[in-house]
Amino acid sequence: EEEDLYTPKLGRPFPEELHHMLDRDINNIFRPEEWVVYETSEQFFVWAIILYPHTVEDSEVNGEEATSNSSEPTMTRYKILLNEQDTEGETVSALDLYKLITIVPEKEAEGQELVPVDESNSSTLVRQAADSERLRGLKQRICIELRLAWRLPEEEKKKAIRRMYIKYHPDKAEPTEMDLYEEAFKFMLRQIDRLESGL
Repeated sequence: EEEDLYTPKLGRPFPEELHHMLDRDINNIFRPEEWVVYETSEQFFVWAIILYPHTVEDSEVNGEEATSNSSEPTMTRYKILLNEQDTEGETVSALDLYKLITIVPEKEAEGQELVPVDESNSSTLVRQAADSERLRGLKQRICIELRLAWRLPEEEKKKAIRRMYIKYHPDKAEPTEMDLYEEAFKFMLRQIDRLESGL
């Protein structure tokens, strides 16, 4: 009997062809008994199960002084189970855990055909206004996530920034949103430079 490599199993490597389904949000909150993907080393992922959130003393996180409240999602640590023989689990950072994005396939409309539409000036203006509103929302999210990341210990901050690079990179966006994400990505890079310069 052939084993299905796509079915979750504790400690099983997460297939590389599914990496695009990893939710790169640094503010995910995980629940007990939830299946997650754990990054054991850079870009190597395995299936795991959340046991429970693990309380960490604010004074010590990974050997560094914590400068943040551990109730923030990015500072939460979790006990996870990586194999069935392990009875105690392993304590890991929330920044090493990923939820999966649910992808809903688009349904094709039956009996309808595409008809070219003459884009009038008004519809272009409506789209530009919607895009600028979306860009403003993306910029706000980036600022919030960067503020949270900058309060983390150095190692955790690097993980959060790396996830944000992937999450907001234009190549990861839908083709219709590439321009929007290009602007958001440039904004994020400027904000990171500003924060690193202490401004």
